[in-house]
Amino acid sequence: MQRALLLAAVLLCGCPASDFCQPGTDSERTFFVNPPTDPAPDNDTVPGSFDTIQGALDAAGGDLGRATVCVAGGTYREQITVPANTHLLGKPGRVRLRAPQVRASALPTDVDRVLLSLSTGAQGAIVVTGLDVRGAGLCVDVIGPGTATLRDDVVSDCGVGLRIRGGGAAILERTPLRDHAIRGADVLGSQLDLRDGSHLLRNGRPAAWHEQDARLDAPEDAGWAKDLLPGHGALAARDSRITLQGLTVDETEFDGAALTLWGGSLTATDVILGAQLPAATVEGFLAGDAGGAGPIVSLTSVDAALDRVVARTEGQGLVALAGAENSLLGTNISWSGLVPSTGDPGSAGPALSGTGAGTIQMHHVTLLGSDEAWGIDLAGGPWTLQLRNSILWGQSSGRGLRVPDSTALTLETLLVEDPSLTNGGTVIYDPDPEFIDAAAGLLIPDDSPARCAGTDLGVSVDLNGDPRPFSAGKAPDLGAIELQQDCP
Repeated sequence: MQRALLLAAVLLCGCPASDFCQPGTDSERTFFVNPPTDPAPDNDTVPGSFDTIQGALDAAGGDLGRATVCVAGGTYREQITVPANTHLLGKPGRVRLRAPQVRASALPTDVDRVLLSLSTGAQGAIVVTGLDVRGAGLCVDVIGPGTATLRDDVVSDCGVGLRIRGGGAAILERTPLRDHAIRGADVLGSQLDLRDGSHLLRNGRPAAWHEQDARLDAPEDAGWAKDLLPGHGALAARDSRITLQGLTVDETEFDGAALTLWGGSLTATDVILGAQLPAATVEGFLAGDAGGAGPIVSLTSVDAALDRVVARTEGQGLVALAGAENSLLGTNISWSGLVPSTGDPGSAGPALSGTGAGTIQMHHVTLLGSDEAWGIDLAGGPWTLQLRNSILWGQSSGRGLRVPDSTALTLETLLVEDPSLTNGGTVIYDPDPEFIDAAAGLLIPDDSPARCAGTDLGVSVDLNGDPRPFSAGKAPDLGAIELQQDCP
């Protein structure tokens, strides 16, 4: 009823209502924007109608009640700041936000501008829907203690895609961060939640259409870059809470790791992780090109939980831990880190490595490495390591596990290639398990000794969301995928 009355009032005042503009039920005021190149009948005199996005946002304010700003299709060459308690709604697929007065050949790091600033606060949440934002030093800057949601947007081709500061939260839904020259997301003391296809793709060097072979760095005098975290890659975060759900991370070029966290927490669920070794190729391992040295994930004093994760790397490791008080819980992880035929065997990394201390629990994981690297390699300590109902394969005798003597170690119901690990009594040695590397993860054959060999750990679904165990009373299979059939 409220929405109907609002739209009726809009029509009575002459404002240019449109089929895409559907204010939320909590919206008290509505404003309309048409581009200067295609204005509404009387943008200058009709109340609530503007020819610039910023003009409408300034009228909306942040403390005058919830506002919806509806933007018609077109290209807007503005730098805009969105106040709290605002929904900025663009015509789907038609609203392009670009940096003003930029040479066509300018690189992302040449543009000393922030295109979209979201000034969050206690007045109410910011929602941005339907914008295509690209071509600046920094695409989106979220500042302040409140919450901002980007939904069905495109953020592409900037120096940095998204920066978050001020203790607030940014939620991205179906909004990919891709082709950014330095990094996809940069988070300090805040919260980032990437959901539902908000992929991190091809970040770390300029996009292919810039015809640049080398990666780019931010100019020292660029205001937008003065407080960035170090390095290149998908994401860097310090003392922040990061949540990844239902997306792909596949990076073009990175320093040390594609995902780097210092402090805080990481939760990744239903995620595909890909990384490759540096190479002058145009086709990436999953979606990028070039590559980086190091594991996909680097954690320093972080509380991390990974569940239902498919990871593929060209010889690099999966997770590296440093610092004290790390906590890593991994379930339903399928990782292959085999060195490609064109790669350098000396660059291979273990599935897990660490130089700090903490607790690692890996349940129902399939870790397929190569003999050029240890399976799990920990130093420093003290560590607590539990590896249960899992598969650790690819290492010859004595190469499966290297940990300090002080490690509290639990190896239980494992399938391994390293026969030296079988002393625990419940560890199964199999020199040739014949994995099937499918898109859904590493499958075991019907007659594998990993079939029906596990114990109930309360992990009730597998990597693909199928039930574990397959039937009541059945012992679960080892590894990330539960074959959906009874025991042989």
